[in-house]
Amino acid sequence: MDINQIIENLKEAILTNKIISIVYLCVILFIMYHFFFSKKAILKRQFKKSSIKQISAFKNGDVGKVIGTIQNITDPLLTPFTQKKCVYYEIKVIDTSSKEEKVLISEEKIKDFHLINYSGKALLKVRTASMDITKDINYASGYFNKPTEAMKAFLIKNNINPKTVIKTRKSLRFVEKSLSIGERVGIYGQGFLEVPLNKYDEYDTREILTFKSLESQALYVTDNPKKLEQNHFKS
Repeated sequence: MDINQIIENLKEAILTNKIISIVYLCVILFIMYHFFFSKKAILKRQFKKSSIKQISAFKNGDVGKVIGTIQNITDPLLTPFTQKKCVYYEIKVIDTSSKEEKVLISEEKIKDFHLINYSGKALLKVRTASMDITKDINYASGYFNKPTEAMKAFLIKNNINPKTVIKTRKSLRFVEKSLSIGERVGIYGQGFLEVPLNKYDEYDTREILTFKSLESQALYVTDNPKKLEQNHFKS
């Protein structure tokens, strides 16, 4: 090997190392953003640091944290896999037959609901909220495990055959998250004293504390038990 070839090999090695270093840097920056600087990460920290505020103590435009129980307003949603009555669900069906998992179905539905506790009742309009919801179902089906009847029905409804061409069960993972009626949840956001435009009780013209997601202040909702352990209050 002549000197020119050695130099070329050295240049190639340096270039390769630079590319690897750039890739590692991008991965590190992505992880840091996801866990520390994303909107959801910032809201998580704000929720954790904040004291619980009584619903009755909110003034119009106050930002704060409330913990209470979900109360349904109209006809509830039903989760596709467990058929639980809820006000929110997110489901995914993932093909796990190869190293690169493929999301076959992703669906999310949500409705307005009331949050109640000893200090009052609030209305949650959570169309664009940052949802931090624990998994109710994380079920893997395949050769040894068959999907439930509800899961099979959901696949067929979405034109997905639960079996392969050789009639064996597909390797699938079913993930379901939900906010069930009667479940304890915490929220962090900006509350306003409003009479609901679409009144759920046409004879009720009272103002109700209403939380909604705004460009200036996002709404955070969680049912994570560890995040709900904090129990000191701020009036």
